[in-house]
Amino acid sequence: MRHIALLCEYDGSVFHGWQEQANAPSVQEALRLAWRELSGEDFSFRSCSRTDAGVSAWAHVSDFFTESTIPTEKIPLALNTKVPSGLSVLKSREVPEAFHSRKDPLGKAYVYRCWLGPSRPSILRNLVAHFPLDLDLQLMNELGQQLCGEHDFKAFMDQGSVVRQTIRRLDCLRCVRQGDALAIICLGDGFLYHQVRILAGTLILVGRQKLSSEEVLSACRRKDRTALGPTLPPEGLCLHKVFFPGGLFSEDDENAYKALCHSAALFNPLDFSTEKTC
Repeated sequence: MRHIALLCEYDGSVFHGWQEQANAPSVQEALRLAWRELSGEDFSFRSCSRTDAGVSAWAHVSDFFTESTIPTEKIPLALNTKVPSGLSVLKSREVPEAFHSRKDPLGKAYVYRCWLGPSRPSILRNLVAHFPLDLDLQLMNELGQQLCGEHDFKAFMDQGSVVRQTIRRLDCLRCVRQGDALAIICLGDGFLYHQVRILAGTLILVGRQKLSSEEVLSACRRKDRTALGPTLPPEGLCLHKVFFPGGLFSEDDENAYKALCHSAALFNPLDFSTEKTC
């Protein structure tokens, strides 16, 4: 029995989220069916993150146990012959038995991308949300700094989650603009249901001066979801990278995580690469 970790990327517009469900395509189901066809084994893959419908991932990590004799280094090539075109398996490696893709990460990086130009984007339409707005990035980044740290983020969680523990650690919340492209970079130890999309929606309102930092911080203390910004559309959100103690694939160890936290201001909003930290 081998324990295998996979690194995948996928187009969120093709799937109804990660988690397998009835009557809707999911990433988890696509991997399960592909592996069943290759090996005869039928089981669910564990996931680092249950991304929602429409949310993409550039470096999603999952894991599974197998008795198959397919060489570990050949698994991506084999799976890519069976999965839908909106999903690609990039890398694989054998990991210790105790490895858990959801419990082991030291941090995750999500990026919410917006297009601020007057015309809606076409080629990037499934990767950015369109907001033809003038925004004050200084106000947005000042609030981002104030929200960093360990807090109860219940106000930034939508209804529909069964999670009881709503305290999370936010290590970086930074807005970077290049031309009409805006990236809202969010790094932390874990996120609540729709938390990043609500953080992004709240920052947009602050950037438009429709909401003050003081009002946001007060709502956070009161755990008042109604006083914060909207949940932004899923197409702008992307799971950028997952980081592990000691690293797992490439540029995803503690040093890479710290580098991205400290150098997020250098992040290129239109660079979708995950092989470098900034």
